[in-house]
Amino acid sequence: MRPPRGLARRVCKERASRDSRSPGAKRPKAKTGAPKVSRGWDTSCPWRRAILRRRNAVYGVLGGAYIPVMASDTAREQDLVKVYLNQMSVIPPISVEEERVLARELEESRAAYRRRITRNGYSLVHAIRLLEKILTGQLPVDRVLLIEANDNQKKDRIRKDLAVVLPVVRREVAEHQRLFRAYVDPARSPEERALLRRAMGRHVEETCHVLLPYRIQMSRLTPAIEQLEVLSARIRILGVRRDELQGGRSNEQKHELATIESELAELTYLCQATPSALALYLEHVEQGKQRYENAKKALSRKNLRLVVSIAKKFRNKGLPFLDLIQEGNTGLMKALDRYQASRGNKFSTYATWWIKQTITRSIAYQSRTVRIPIHAINNLNRLIELREDFLKKNGRNPSLEEMARVSELPVKEVTRLLELHRSSLSLDQPYGNGEEGHFGELIEDQKSETPVEASQQAMLRESIQGLLKTLSYREREVLKLRYGLGDGYTYTLEEVGAIFKVSRERIRQIEVGALQKLQLPQRRSKLKGFWEESPS
Repeated sequence: MRPPRGLARRVCKERASRDSRSPGAKRPKAKTGAPKVSRGWDTSCPWRRAILRRRNAVYGVLGGAYIPVMASDTAREQDLVKVYLNQMSVIPPISVEEERVLARELEESRAAYRRRITRNGYSLVHAIRLLEKILTGQLPVDRVLLIEANDNQKKDRIRKDLAVVLPVVRREVAEHQRLFRAYVDPARSPEERALLRRAMGRHVEETCHVLLPYRIQMSRLTPAIEQLEVLSARIRILGVRRDELQGGRSNEQKHELATIESELAELTYLCQATPSALALYLEHVEQGKQRYENAKKALSRKNLRLVVSIAKKFRNKGLPFLDLIQEGNTGLMKALDRYQASRGNKFSTYATWWIKQTITRSIAYQSRTVRIPIHAINNLNRLIELREDFLKKNGRNPSLEEMARVSELPVKEVTRLLELHRSSLSLDQPYGNGEEGHFGELIEDQKSETPVEASQQAMLRESIQGLLKTLSYREREVLKLRYGLGDGYTYTLEEVGAIFKVSRERIRQIEVGALQKLQLPQRRSKLKGFWEESPS
């Protein structure tokens, strides 16, 4: 008697467990890190490169370099969502205390990074220009500072403060620039330089003390660092070239050396730091950036489960689940840049709204083949809800006039919105299993000739060639040149006359005579099937 299937399965598991515990059995090695990547993966195929790009986008937020690749043909059918979730399951869930610690580290590292950036005259000028754009109305307050978009009272208070603070800050920066110009003067003694350096440090500290409470967004400050890195690289190149030209005796070398010295002086004053001080400043900024990025990475990895749980609620809305996760990860990174632990909110609560916002916006912009504006989508969703409610109450679909009356929209607008609701098909969408082709390949190209037309044209050319052979050589060549039967170019009477070295009138007479011969019934009948007789 055969045992039940469930019992048989348990017996097999017990045997396998017993064999693995036996002394001579080889235990499988635990997989650590990323599995080996097969070398049989051919990246020359376009769809395989697309899969690699998609995997890189997904695994980039995980902070790992592992890209699961298989050499078999079933790799493209692999469930990337399952792979992503398996990789995410390795990360343990975050506790309340751990979230509090990571959030505090995030805010402290951001503040330290911002403080390091503003410890340079060039970066201070960049920050002051951003605040001036707020004061003049060129930039919204919430686009520059870490502030809620709907906090209008705080925005007004910041504008009033800036009107008082910015003139004082400008004077401090102008004084710092004056001191730096004196500091780089070669005639200054080391004692004077030390005094000037301490004075510049005090001005920078006072200016930073005034500007840091405004909490400028990091994305607005980092362009100044990028520009300083470019200037620093240029200064290093010029310094190497200057050392090479030292001791040069030719006039050309002396002129180039003077040009380099002048450019170095201009760049030094622009950066508000000597080359060595600029290199040290950029090194400190890079250290602060690494600390800030590590804090963001640690907190984002712990909240990947939150993104997946929110993305599940938006499935079957027009976007693949993997795309929803990616958009949610984008919202998670935005939340990391704007989160303020000092306000007392949990990061998961704050990030939820950013994740939902990015997912809903991506659905609105990317779920349809033809993008519909946001305001039109809102009206369309309202019309769909009204139609469903009307159908439940009355047992029939409402007319356009009834929908327009309930929605308080014109009938023409209701018609246009319902037309937008029709499903569309992308011509680039593959059909079959993806290897057969795209839907666009199934549509007839009206500009290209059909096989029937091509065969008719070939038969017509053969018939015309046969008729032309019944003419004399000169008549045949004149018609070919005049009507472009050879190379497609139609020659004028003068051009044909120049070829045959006769007059224009003589070519016209030859052409008329040749056409009259072709119009004879015995010749014309050969082309009768290629045109339709016009109705009389």
